[in-house]
Amino acid sequence: MTSSTNANDAVERALLEAAAIYKPRAGEIVPLGAVHIKLQKAGFSAAEINAAFSSMEAKGWITGSQSPAHFKLTEAGFAEMPGAMSPTVEDVERAVLEVTAAYTRKANEIVPIMGVNMKLQEKGYRADEIADAFESMIAKGWVVIAGTFFKLTPEGAAELA
Repeated sequence: MTSSTNANDAVERALLEAAAIYKPRAGEIVPLGAVHIKLQKAGFSAAEINAAFSSMEAKGWITGSQSPAHFKLTEAGFAEMPGAMSPTVEDVERAVLEVTAAYTRKANEIVPIMGVNMKLQEKGYRADEIADAFESMIAKGWVVIAGTFFKLTPEGAAELA
């Protein structure tokens, strides 16, 4: 490896770290300008940043998006992101239960779906991941949906223990 390659690797890593604040998953867009500015503030030149973007595109880590103001993270790029891991349905179910415990630990008490969704999205979970977790929890008999609320069943409440 040349020192130029090492320097480029450092910029690529910094770029992925800067993009990580947006909690993107594979196939999602990241604001190009904001990442560029963050890297410039960290001391990288525009030429270094642009070279890193080109290198990352050549490696298949990123692609362009329909908007020139964004880039899209690929599966390969997501895998390179520090701390990147898509949660399993079971992971999201556990998160739903943790947030629900702040409302109640008892069966048959109503819990606002929107409140739980908002807390989970603040933690970086996506709406489709949350919906999949609720569907799984319904199938397991852990929750019952009641309009814009849900209730833990006795089985669901037992999962909080």
